Amino acid sequence: MTYGGTPRSRAIWSRTARSLSKRPRSTSCHDSVSARERVRGLQRRYVELWADRLREVHADLTSKRARAMAHAAFGMLNSTPHSAMLPEPEMSEMLQRMTLDALGVSGPGAVGGGS
Repeated sequence: MTYGGTPRSRAIWSRTARSLSKRPRSTSCHDSVSARERVRGLQRRYVELWADRLREVHADLTSKRARAMAHAAFGMLNSTPHSAMLPEPEMSEMLQRMTLDALGVSGPGAVGGGS
């Protein structure tokens, strides 16, 4: 997968993608309170990681807006499995392109050939 944009923005998103492969998994409702608190803490750090990367690409973003953008991107991607109307490879490519476009990190050479 390529992200287009400047070499700096490609490096930022590449670093983020590597970090995200270690993201926390959800827990069931039967887990202990401390386990739920730990997961919430990991989820907050996950959002902050994305928000930090967004602010590296878009220097004018406030922390609050960057976190809102990260949550919005997660919401779009997490709701999609329930409405997959295309074959998996096509749906995956479309979602990657839409998410990058929504986050303002797409451009020539990005997934889907954004303009």
